[in-house]
Amino acid sequence: MSSAELIACWSNADERHRRERTDRVQGYQCAAELKRLILLIPQANQTAATLDRTNGYASVHEVSDRRAGRGHNKEMDRRAFMQLVSYITILGCGGSSTDEPDDGEATEGSVQALIEQRIAENIDADAFVSVLNTNPNILRRAPTVAMSYRTALRDSAALAYFNERRVQALKRLRVADLEPRLKMFMLDLQLEKVDHSVAMCMDHFIGVYELLRQWGHPDEVAFVGLFHAIYGTEFNVIDLLDYNAAGDRARVQRMVGEKTDRWIVLYSLMTACPFARGTRDAGAPVREVEFFEPAHGISNALSEEDFSTLAELQVANAYEPYLATGKTGELGIARKLTWLREYLSTGGRRAIDNVLAAFPSGSDAEMGCP
Repeated sequence: MSSAELIACWSNADERHRRERTDRVQGYQCAAELKRLILLIPQANQTAATLDRTNGYASVHEVSDRRAGRGHNKEMDRRAFMQLVSYITILGCGGSSTDEPDDGEATEGSVQALIEQRIAENIDADAFVSVLNTNPNILRRAPTVAMSYRTALRDSAALAYFNERRVQALKRLRVADLEPRLKMFMLDLQLEKVDHSVAMCMDHFIGVYELLRQWGHPDEVAFVGLFHAIYGTEFNVIDLLDYNAAGDRARVQRMVGEKTDRWIVLYSLMTACPFARGTRDAGAPVREVEFFEPAHGISNALSEEDFSTLAELQVANAYEPYLATGKTGELGIARKLTWLREYLSTGGRRAIDNVLAAFPSGSDAEMGCP
């Protein structure tokens, strides 16, 4: 994208939304719309989407200064534009540039040093919010999540709780039985700063991975657990990477291989209820999954191995929060997965038996599949 296109994008978004920008929330919505527009250009034509970084940065700053002096909501304009500067700087305007991040250069020493550095930090709310604000993938399905973080973390107790769980996640990564390059990939994505229900994403992802390993699965299956929600899921709308972006897919494939990446994509797109209920009704593994959104070029057909992997992952993902908290209520999400029991590994069946002990029976609605 050229500097001129960048400025034109900003101008168009500004003219369309300026009159709506009457309060803080709408101001952030305008910034989100701007980032969405910028993202569309490199996705539509990756070969012609090389950003003239030097001129682009200069032009962004010049226009930012000019708009900040207009007089209408000056601070909002400056914040919106500086978010864009940060976005372009960190992500290369949508992650579709030919300049892909180098995820392979990591040693045990460098990774451990970075983990210790991050553990020692006591970060503020902006550090949590910026992970979301600067990621264009998140804007597609969760354009207001950054504002929700910002609002919640104004409370000092909430911020302290986030920091506590952030440090817990980093400590778990420190001792995890993972290659340095995998640990560095998780650090690059700042997974310790992204909330995932009872834990941060980093903590939960490692937990699911370790559970699958305990159940006897090879790395190609266990690594699905390690990055199972990296593209988002039916319910987790914080899409850290984009399954439609060739650069993002390539990054994940370099980490875990094409086969495992395909399983991660299938898991990110599948709807859980039809998968479990269809298996129950047919008395056999389903041979395809339903996607919650259109996914062009991605087949929903399943082999026996595909089904087995997705079934094990569903159970491990739902069961891990219970292991982390000891709270039976955390098993509620896994009730529908009891329909998969006979197709699971020994470890998966044991997990399901604990679910059944807590929730012996119920209607489809009570099982989480209305």
